[in-house]
Amino acid sequence: MTMWTTLGNALQPLLGMLDRHVPSAPKQPVILPRRVTPHSATPSERVNEIVERLDLHKTKWTRTSCQERAKLLRRCMDSLLAVEEDLARALATHKGSYGIGIGEERTALLPIMFGLAEYCETLRAGAAPKPLSIRERKDGQLVATVLPTGPVGLLLPNFRGEVWIEPSRPASQGAVYRRKAAGEGMQDGSGGVALVLGEVARGPLALGPGGR
Repeated sequence: MTMWTTLGNALQPLLGMLDRHVPSAPKQPVILPRRVTPHSATPSERVNEIVERLDLHKTKWTRTSCQERAKLLRRCMDSLLAVEEDLARALATHKGSYGIGIGEERTALLPIMFGLAEYCETLRAGAAPKPLSIRERKDGQLVATVLPTGPVGLLLPNFRGEVWIEPSRPASQGAVYRRKAAGEGMQDGSGGVALVLGEVARGPLALGPGGR
């Protein structure tokens, strides 16, 4: 248990009272969804050009340090923060909003920001930040407690996020980054290009700066 979760537990009665007595925000006008104009399909030649350009830089990317990757993620966060309100308004306009304004759409962006921030801090720690605790089960399996960290513990004091290591395997957090830093398995400077497809409207899609 961290200082934040301890404080969060102590504040639960106060937060509950505030939730019951603080007046709710006034209802916002209903926004009916607009018809969306589909974008034209990207020509296959353009897609191939983009993939080929990525492929040209794959070796450079595999050699990019954790610290440099963290800087790139920080720039992604700054870019998202600069447009998050406009993005939320555009989403509400095209999807509709029923009395809550752009609040739902702004809230939907929070997991993306939290994910980027946590990934950024992980990379700054050499891809091996210290977990809150590590315990060993009776069968020898290791379990690492990793959440909640920082002020998040104020809001989720009774939540616990764990990573269960594969049975009979040692903890190897960040091993791939340590091998790269040592030059192991990278003699030929090989790399790869991966394409991840997903329906981002149903949840944030985190694209990790992996080595391949």
